[in-house]
Amino acid sequence: MKSICAALVIANLFVCATVCAAEAPAGPALRRDVGVAKVPLSSSWGQLNSEQRDKIKASYQAMGPADEPPYPVDGMAPLMLKLRKGAEVFDVSGQLDMAVDIDGDGTPRSVSVYTQPGSSQFSQFVASLLVMTKYKPAVCGGHACTMAFPLQVTFSRQ
Repeated sequence: MKSICAALVIANLFVCATVCAAEAPAGPALRRDVGVAKVPLSSSWGQLNSEQRDKIKASYQAMGPADEPPYPVDGMAPLMLKLRKGAEVFDVSGQLDMAVDIDGDGTPRSVSVYTQPGSSQFSQFVASLLVMTKYKPAVCGGHACTMAFPLQVTFSRQ
């Protein structure tokens, strides 16, 4: 049986994982030219150290020192495991580029699909995962705000 590996990229930041076997409409725009940084998938935003947080924040344009992007409450690991399983079921490979708009309460409001591997059914599956995920809301100028959470994943068969 072939396995699907997924390399997760959050706005061009590689999130360290071994998961084998958009522009934001509100808040800072995403930078797509940022280098690679590793952060642990199992860590929530609060568990990331300041260097890891700064590397993620650097992927957004014009994000101030007190600003924070939205981030999954339980870290990226639960989402990545579900993505990997879904990729196996849908037998996809290639690039996925989506963003979910997170409001000031941490509630997902809409999902944008920029690039999808395989069928639109897989993108609908991923969109449902993004909407069911709980997020820490973004912080802009010390207040909760609406901002996009980008998801870029490259799936490959091994």
